[in-house]
Amino acid sequence: MEQTKIKPSRWYYLFSLVIIGVGVACFAVFMVFSIGGATKSLQRVVMPGDWNITLQQPGKHTIFYEYRSVVNGRSYVTDQKLQGLRGVVVSRETGKELTLAPPPANISYESGVAGYAVMEFNVDRPGVYRFAAWYPQGSGQQVVLAVGQGVGGTLTASILGGVAIMLAGFVFGGGMAVMTFIKRRRAKRAGGVVEEPRKRYEPMLDPINPD
Repeated sequence: MEQTKIKPSRWYYLFSLVIIGVGVACFAVFMVFSIGGATKSLQRVVMPGDWNITLQQPGKHTIFYEYRSVVNGRSYVTDQKLQGLRGVVVSRETGKELTLAPPPANISYESGVAGYAVMEFNVDRPGVYRFAAWYPQGSGQQVVLAVGQGVGGTLTASILGGVAIMLAGFVFGGGMAVMTFIKRRRAKRAGGVVEEPRKRYEPMLDPINPD
């Protein structure tokens, strides 16, 4: 019986999986570097405490609680839920206390450090601001709070970019798998491409005839 070779090869299925895997890997690497870049500019302080922070641009700023963080070379791993801490932001120049409000959207990140937005406030002018936080009951665990501007938008853009990269891998890899399947099915229906028939070897000895 003649053996037929169906084209394209089944190896194209493996290539499609490789493309999808590369897309997922690129997504992971892109997210790590993007989130790291977005959170690098955050000013981190250990609370409870009383600190001076310099805010260089007017506009909305966000306070993040980092339950996994590093400050001055020291690692902090705390409860994922922040409880009982009270805070204040005051202009050193005018003495005006800024209004703290919950963030309008859930903003979180996890890449080396991990945290999420807990409060936001609006700055009218650049300058030095007092940032203090305390436990009304008098004591509690040390936690890391980080202040920054525009982090939410940067994180959103990074997530969209990473998802686009991953989807591209799925589209190209999945498309290759689908086209391979379709072409192989057509080739099977058409009879495929005929290879050289296998050589048939005749027996060197005749069967023994007992008669």
